[in-house]
Amino acid sequence: MRKIFVLLFAFFAAIMPTLAQDNYHFNSGIRFKKYAGFYWTNGVSVNASSSKISNHSVQFGFSFGSSLMGSAMTSNALSTYETEFSVAKFYRINKKVQPFLKLNFGAAFVSYGEDAELFSGLPTAMKLCSFEPGVSIEIPKSNKHLMLQISGGYNLFYGDGYTGLGTVYPIYGLIGMMYQLN
Repeated sequence: MRKIFVLLFAFFAAIMPTLAQDNYHFNSGIRFKKYAGFYWTNGVSVNASSSKISNHSVQFGFSFGSSLMGSAMTSNALSTYETEFSVAKFYRINKKVQPFLKLNFGAAFVSYGEDAELFSGLPTAMKLCSFEPGVSIEIPKSNKHLMLQISGGYNLFYGDGYTGLGTVYPIYGLIGMMYQLN
């Protein structure tokens, strides 16, 4: 898993000088992720695109989500944390409705809290890799700066509590609100 993070960090470090010298866009926003039949893991996302890389139709992103901002906020649900790097290809980029395909890589962690000794035999981390098709919709009268994103995904790695985290299910839905910063 460490190799994946090192490779992704090197990739983002390599493209950042291009973004700094070029016409680039940065988007940030909030996201609400729901695993089918299980936890909400809500959080934040940041995306970047460049006119030199497919004329802004390819976005590179980072997301962080936690059940502490979702299901565990008002219950005794386990504290889960997810970090993901993503590459997304957007279609019809000059239109109000933009379909996209996204590939996510990252890691999920769980904190068993006060019951850590009770769960000592269970895993506390796992890799994430998911395919996520969706649609981005421009909010009217927002001067093309506010976008609603609706998507669904399939995790290639998921857990059953013994071989992976029991909090990562294969199918999920995601709703996000992104704001273009520049």
